[in-house]
Amino acid sequence: MAGVRSTYFFYGTLMDMEVLSIVSGLSLTSMRLRPAILPGYRRVRVQDVQYPAVYASEDHSVEGLAVHGIPQPATARLRLFENDGYDLAVEPVVIGDSTNRKAALFAATARMNLTDEDWSFEDWRRQHRRQFLLRVKAWAEKLPRS
Repeated sequence: MAGVRSTYFFYGTLMDMEVLSIVSGLSLTSMRLRPAILPGYRRVRVQDVQYPAVYASEDHSVEGLAVHGIPQPATARLRLFENDGYDLAVEPVVIGDSTNRKAALFAATARMNLTDEDWSFEDWRRQHRRQFLLRVKAWAEKLPRS
């Protein structure tokens, strides 16, 4: 439906502004990104790769970013990007100090091989971002032009 805009919670590589812009096809500003927490989930590294997944875990919470106002064409690109074992879920997140809002997120499924290793955004940025950006740009270049 034209004009529909969604709120998403990002907890991994899509917290990086450049990665998110390339994947979504949007020109984003930091004003649209809000710190958020996803209660009742844990973020771990996916086996044999350098990106994370989240799964329900009562005693944990995940820090990430909430982005409101993502239009449908961008959500379609996000779904294409996250097609390797993730399921789209809608969960309540805490935005800022106390605002609760339901947000879409890509959660792990049984099809994924997860480690028990917590995933760190800062470690990823220091060690893996440059190579990841090259792969994301190559991925985006293969998408049909709209």
